[in-house]
Amino acid sequence: MPSPSASDPAEMPAIVARHDLSPPAPADATVRLVRLSPDGQRLAYHCDDGVQSAVYVCPVGAPEATKLVSLGDQRLDELSWAPGGDHLAYVTGNELPTGLERWVGWASGTEPGELGRTRGAAFGWAPGKPAVVVTDLTERAVVHVNLATGDKLPVGEILDDGDIALPPCIALGSDGQRIAVSCRRAHEQVTEIWVFEREPGGIRRKLVTQIPGAAVRAQPFWSPKGKTLGLSVVHLAQEQSAIIAVRQLQGEGEILHHHELLDAPLRPAWAPGGRWIALLVGQARAPLPGAFGPQRLALLDVHQRKVHPLLESGAAWGSPHFVGPRKLAIDGGSSALLLELSTDVATS
Repeated sequence: MPSPSASDPAEMPAIVARHDLSPPAPADATVRLVRLSPDGQRLAYHCDDGVQSAVYVCPVGAPEATKLVSLGDQRLDELSWAPGGDHLAYVTGNELPTGLERWVGWASGTEPGELGRTRGAAFGWAPGKPAVVVTDLTERAVVHVNLATGDKLPVGEILDDGDIALPPCIALGSDGQRIAVSCRRAHEQVTEIWVFEREPGGIRRKLVTQIPGAAVRAQPFWSPKGKTLGLSVVHLAQEQSAIIAVRQLQGEGEILHHHELLDAPLRPAWAPGGRWIALLVGQARAPLPGAFGPQRLALLDVHQRKVHPLLESGAAWGSPHFVGPRKLAIDGGSSALLLELSTDVATS
């Protein structure tokens, strides 16, 4: 199939301002997992200066940062703000290959000190409350954790290899009633997407789709109203990528974007208005099979099923998320980007 094409430029959001956001750190320190807060005012990040490894937070542009959580010799695999910006959660554990257990920890977004942790390899934030939903690979279960009380409520079983290097991906709908989880089973050569849905009689588990192959990166993400499940599928063996929409969780889904290159295996972001999906699109093949070539930040027009480039190749590598009706953030490695757009994506 052909490479993605651009929609009519007159209808497309354009970048009117770009802000590169780098947190304060010693010159010889390693900075990773820079995350812009939902209000666009603060940065959280991991910093290792060779003496101590910790999670820090600071206002955007500030010369100094507050150390929130010391990690000692533990590695940090993920870091994420709560939707309200009042908490941070992260995945931590010992170094591979000996560190075969992972923990989901959480802390205040302003006050130092870890508030709690539970066993888990991945997590998603529950909307409207201080809670996370985690995948516990040891128990092969999805678990709801109340951060205020520490209470745990089993959601359902997952069938996954338990490979902490390739953990399940999890996404919650905007009302918290639906939880999507991707699972991988290498010995059966299959990747599956399951949805757990709250109903009056309890929680129903539904298999949405099976994708042949274990060399697949499948990222679920929800539409703004939580009624349509988006799937970002990056098939490493076939060197193809796709964005699929499963409306009302019915049928096999509609292909919104298909690409015969490897797009970045990062969760796309649905704009608040529902028309646009932000994602990183592959621009060329990598020298080695299964590797990722240069990427370009783009917007997928859900209505026209066309892709519109926003940034040139190599200008961004990170997970996109919208922090306002005209602002798109790209969480990155040693820095983050904040882009101001010409179009209100909350209404278009």
